[in-house]
Amino acid sequence: MSAFNLQSAVVPVSGGASGLGLAIVRRLRDEGATPLLLDNDERRLAAAGMDVFGPNDASCCTYVVDVRDSRAIDACFGQIAADHGPATHAVASAGTIGPANALNVTDEQWHRMIDVNLHGAMYFCRAQRDSVPSERRARS
Repeated sequence: MSAFNLQSAVVPVSGGASGLGLAIVRRLRDEGATPLLLDNDERRLAAAGMDVFGPNDASCCTYVVDVRDSRAIDACFGQIAADHGPATHAVASAGTIGPANALNVTDEQWHRMIDVNLHGAMYFCRAQRDSVPSERRARS
């Protein structure tokens, strides 16, 4: 039983091709929402879409996008709005980890983690907010 009515909800999920993001996509699907899988790995995204929706399900929607690129995220939400209308909800679940021992993390690894986990989440949430019509934003 769900505490929320997600029937007809359009829900982009970043990091939707694996891990927690994929689990969220499955649950959204079970609750009657239209989950949209967003990920930067095209192959993994296609496999996840096939796994969750099957080979002939037209409701399967995947978008290849890197959450570290704010313009790409904005464009992706524009495409989502064109394809489905504005997203009604959004789940920023893209993430990455580095070495278990923080003393061994390189600058490059650290910057990638910050770019995906922090900047990516902010870009994703901002793009979702900006995709919502202003009259609907004023009510929330």
